[in-house]
Amino acid sequence: MTTRPSTVLVIAPKETLAASIEARLRGHCEWRVAVGVASQLSTLVEQHQPDVIVLAEALSRVSRALETLLDLPLAPPLMLLLTEPGGAWTPQIRRAGVRAVMPVDAPAAELTAALRAVSQGLVVLHPDAIRAAATVSSLDTHAHGDLTSRELEIVDMMTEGLSNQMIARRLGISRHTVKFHVASILGKLQASSRTEAVVTAVRRGLVSV
Repeated sequence: MTTRPSTVLVIAPKETLAASIEARLRGHCEWRVAVGVASQLSTLVEQHQPDVIVLAEALSRVSRALETLLDLPLAPPLMLLLTEPGGAWTPQIRRAGVRAVMPVDAPAAELTAALRAVSQGLVVLHPDAIRAAATVSSLDTHAHGDLTSRELEIVDMMTEGLSNQMIARRLGISRHTVKFHVASILGKLQASSRTEAVVTAVRRGLVSV
């Protein structure tokens, strides 16, 4: 009995980069590779039903793609390919379902081995990815955890004791998107819980009570 090949969806900002990644995966009968751009992510996931998504974007642009995936009913595991993976294994990245962080120029053997591991539910990290970042991650807006206007809205509602579902209803967005923003807030404020995040935000004068 022939096993159905797993589908890998490669998302990259340039066709040349997508083609390079696809070439490194070519010749492996266990995978079927599809390529596309981040702006079409939702459509591509629905169309191809990928088993793994390989996202080769600048770290500063990863958060938008992660937010899109959190809006999906069942998002597949995600592998990040970064030019500089150093310090990328942040709490926000982990909470968003990322299962691998590799250099964008990883050799074919390393890339295919990582894909096999991710498809089996394992986590694969380049050594630099878990190195403590010397500065705040590029996913943060500024040093000391400055929040975006949307995050300030959400943390203000958190001070009212609203649940993610209630916040989602008030803002007209999905509960998964709220969950993504809350994870970002916790990471930026270096808080381990919603309560700690609210206390920290109040102390810094980010919200009033």
